[in-house]
Amino acid sequence: YEAIEDRESAYELLQRRAEAATQAAEMEKIQAAEAKAAAERQQQWEKQAAAQAREAARLAKEREKLLLDLAEGAAQALGGRQGKKIVRGVMGGILGYGTGRRR
Repeated sequence: YEAIEDRESAYELLQRRAEAATQAAEMEKIQAAEAKAAAERQQQWEKQAAAQAREAARLAKEREKLLLDLAEGAAQALGGRQGKKIVRGVMGGILGYGTGRRR
């Protein structure tokens, strides 16, 4: 009879367990919502990066076409085969086409 007895009832123990389970479930919901939001942010960032890459590629193509049109016009203005060779060499150097010698 000298031992101290635990005065908690079974109801109180079950009540504490239920509260702990409820808190754990709420934490899981919060973590799932945060993970979903992070995934959505990542997806949005990837879409923006892809759009920027497409725009950069479009601008590069447009720039190259403009330079090629300019070179064609210059070759016609210079006239003949020699003019075309000169413009082709200059534009090849600018655009980085081929390093070999053409004949």
